[in-house]
Amino acid sequence: MKLANISVSALALLFAASGYSADLTVQGEVIGSQSKLDFGKAKIQEPVTGISITDDNDEKPDTLTAPGFGVSLQYEVNEALRLGGGLGYADYDGDDDEMKYSDMSVAANASYDFYKQDGFALYGLGGLSYHMVDPEDQKAGGLELKRESADLLNYDLGLGGRFDVAENVNLSLGYRFSDTLSKGTIDSKLAAVGSDASLKGQLKDVTLQKNEFIASVGYSF
Repeated sequence: MKLANISVSALALLFAASGYSADLTVQGEVIGSQSKLDFGKAKIQEPVTGISITDDNDEKPDTLTAPGFGVSLQYEVNEALRLGGGLGYADYDGDDDEMKYSDMSVAANASYDFYKQDGFALYGLGGLSYHMVDPEDQKAGGLELKRESADLLNYDLGLGGRFDVAENVNLSLGYRFSDTLSKGTIDSKLAAVGSDASLKGQLKDVTLQKNEFIASVGYSF
């Protein structure tokens, strides 16, 4: 709910700032995403005594790939500078022993066209993104592991090219790198299916790193 409220507010501010002028561009995005969800420590609380045990995580994170999609708005401040924001979603489905999760994000960024020629532009991009990572529950051998979602703040850097194919239509292809600034936690419960008794745990210092290739179609109003 927090992410949805932030998303709606961010997009509404972009509309208001643009004044619904011809400088506003709406983009639909198709994303090829590669993601690493990592954590620094794992904590387990013994249910009877309440004693907690914390271990460092020395394993390398799994790299998962998934298709994603997004929608974004861009406001053209001048011929080179654009301010924007958008929503994105990807669902990472790994092997049976890997943590499966989805990522819903809202981003705010600025891009600058450092080269322009005959309707073609090369740009650099930088910004921030807020991610809600939602791990999938797992069942095995009569046991069920439930995990809560984690909220993460990332920084984003990117490069891309844009080509005007018509007066109000453009095509873009870009690359975006995203890594965590503010680490999160994932709370978990392990219990027998149908039982109220559970073993509580927590993944601490959670980070999300992403490499993404983005193809988009934009329409300017």
